[in-house]
Amino acid sequence: MSAPQAPPPSLLEALDAFERGKLNLARRLLEEAGNRGDPLADGYLGMLHWLGKAGLQANADEAVKHFRRAAHAGDVIAQVNLALAHLSGVGAARDEAAARDWLDKAAAQDCAPALHHLGRLAAAGRGEPADQGKARDLWRKAAEHGYAPSMRAYGATLADHHPVEALAWLYAAASLAADDTAAKEAKFLAARMRAKDISAAHRKGRALARRLARGAQANAHLPYSQAEAAV
Repeated sequence: MSAPQAPPPSLLEALDAFERGKLNLARRLLEEAGNRGDPLADGYLGMLHWLGKAGLQANADEAVKHFRRAAHAGDVIAQVNLALAHLSGVGAARDEAAARDWLDKAAAQDCAPALHHLGRLAAAGRGEPADQGKARDLWRKAAEHGYAPSMRAYGATLADHHPVEALAWLYAAASLAADDTAAKEAKFLAARMRAKDISAAHRKGRALARRLARGAQANAHLPYSQAEAAV
């Protein structure tokens, strides 16, 4: 699979403004990019409409219009957000088949949030018999992108039989993504472990975080961190 192309510099400026919280500037730049037909801009504009930011009223219906346009143009994060809208029935008709179809499309492009949510569906048995092994494999694949929710979920599947590995994934998530939830879960798990095992998990977690940080650079322009924020 070829690596995804980075957005043009003008759009990168808009995304940078979005990530730094300069949402009025981001909105202006995104609207300009959207007028040029950039699907990633449409996806981010959808987030602003969903969250009611940058002078916009929160409007799920309008947000989903942007997500849908961007999703049909191939933007993976918009595909995930549209899928989550269909799963929740907010801004779009509740439709698990459509949601799974959009998640499958995004997962085919190795999108970590899509893999994560497919794992959640597999674990819960939504639309198919529950399959914890499938869920674990999907979470592991997403975790390899440094996606903190999947790192936590994958770690949880290891806790009973492989606590050192589980704790290492939690430590890596806390370090790599500054994930407070992972830090709390790590503290809870470590309280039941021996000191030498905790030390081993620390070493493995540091090594894992370094490895994942290097791999994540190739996909740094993909706004994985925003997939949970919109829907």
